[in-house]
Amino acid sequence: MILRTKRLILREFEESDIADLVEGLNNYEVSKWLYVFSYPFTESDANEFIVKAMEDRKVQERTRYAIAICLKETNKVIGCVWLTKIDKGAGTAKGGALWVNSNYGGRGYGVEALREGLRFAFEDLGLKQIETGFFEGNRMSENMQKKLGFKIVGKQRRICKADGLEKNEIRTCLLRKDWVKTARKNN
Repeated sequence: MILRTKRLILREFEESDIADLVEGLNNYEVSKWLYVFSYPFTESDANEFIVKAMEDRKVQERTRYAIAICLKETNKVIGCVWLTKIDKGAGTAKGGALWVNSNYGGRGYGVEALREGLRFAFEDLGLKQIETGFFEGNRMSENMQKKLGFKIVGKQRRICKADGLEKNEIRTCLLRKDWVKTARKNN
């Protein structure tokens, strides 16, 4: 699977991406907003993540996609967006954490990547609903999700693996019909 946007290539992870993963995730200012990654994030953690992502490709009925966000010009991995718990029968999935290396933040790469990831989920996979969330206080994620049409549907407590703290996670949901409206408006 390879997806393209104006500035990015979204593709599956490869072993050669380990250094870029460590560079992006071994930063507390990034990892404190993600409940699934430890801090510090080591080469061993990156290798484990990539091995798992590569194993996912071998499954006939995939239930998750880890998608590397790469700069089109250099193929450097600057982040990740993924879908988990895909249930094609129900037409649903959970959105995994979206992160962008802090060296590339504030340039709209996250919105560009997530927009294409949602297109993939709704058009290519035929899903009807994506659920995700963000930790309370993560204004960048909150604004990005609102811009793309996500609605707040609840709140729950989660333990952040990066710092071990219990935090409020604001749960969000995007229906395909709302995504279609938002996608038309933003084009």
